[in-house]
Amino acid sequence: LGVARAKEIRDAFHVVDQAHIDASLKEMQQSKEVVALSIEGLDDVYYALAETLERDASPRPDSAHILSPFDNLTIQRDRMERLFDFKYTIECYLPEGKRQYGYFVLPILWRDQLIGRLDAKADRKAANLIVKKLWFESEFTAFADALPALADALAQFALFNSCRTVELDAIVPTGHKRRLKSLLKHAMKKR
Repeated sequence: LGVARAKEIRDAFHVVDQAHIDASLKEMQQSKEVVALSIEGLDDVYYALAETLERDASPRPDSAHILSPFDNLTIQRDRMERLFDFKYTIECYLPEGKRQYGYFVLPILWRDQLIGRLDAKADRKAANLIVKKLWFESEFTAFADALPALADALAQFALFNSCRTVELDAIVPTGHKRRLKSLLKHAMKKR
């Protein structure tokens, strides 16, 4: 979980009660295995493994990831919203008319930020990944730095889905489609 509140730790391990979690956290703090943290702008106490904090946590400048809705980062939606200010819903459970982004929209992580959402469909017969729409969060502006990493992530995602080509239908905001298509073409050739 990286950093988490006691309640979020309990939610990750459904079979353990809160009293046991609290006792374990206290014991692990005393043995210095766990560190209590505060996060700027948030009131709650968060916990992290000491070894996690000792590692170099600098985000790799070239890393972008297309996340599953069931990834450890995304599975606890309220936690994701609180830590990243990213409101996310799996919309496949909503009637089509109530969907804001699409059937199975996936969050996009770049460095240490959730920067956008991807609505894609794999046409496995044609071995083509169709990016129906790609949304960047409204406050995101670092396109020059992020697009090469995103192109690589899309190429990896295409290959993971047994696709040899990627069709890029729409991007919001619209001004970055040509550059992303060019970067994506190059990224697919490297694979």
